[in-house]
Amino acid sequence: MSSLSKSFLFAALTFLSFQAHPITLIQTVPLHFGSISGQVGFSCVMTAAGEVSGDCNVVDDNIMLGQVTVTDLPRDAQVEVVVNGLSNPMLSFAPTVRVSGGSRGTTTLSDGQPGIVETNGNGGDLIIDVYGVVILRSNLAAGATYSADFSVQVNQL
Repeated sequence: MSSLSKSFLFAALTFLSFQAHPITLIQTVPLHFGSISGQVGFSCVMTAAGEVSGDCNVVDDNIMLGQVTVTDLPRDAQVEVVVNGLSNPMLSFAPTVRVSGGSRGTTTLSDGQPGIVETNGNGGDLIIDVYGVVILRSNLAAGATYSADFSVQVNQL
């Protein structure tokens, strides 16, 4: 098997926010799974610590836990956070996120699972760490770069 280089940068991150108070979402660190060797059905798993396992090259210097910063939040309010992975003909991505910075500690959400987070009275930011599982849906070409997308939605309740 050859080592296939993929930049799982998820650069086409989509942010959605539906409310009167304008909330800002910024991808502060792009998610990167590094490289993977394999064929259809092989997978790479990233933990909340940014460690990869499965069919990944675990020593790839590009591996990076993704991070989204949510700013301009209303004070002492509830917001709903939802993350959705998107598939393409080459890859499928099922994200998991850890939302921190809320008044009630850390919340972990799976792909498509909505979660309620209480904002702080000081208007502090929320930090969303993004990780999860990438599955190869097609055989990949050696040396090529591939990406998959995910969306983050934050709604004031």
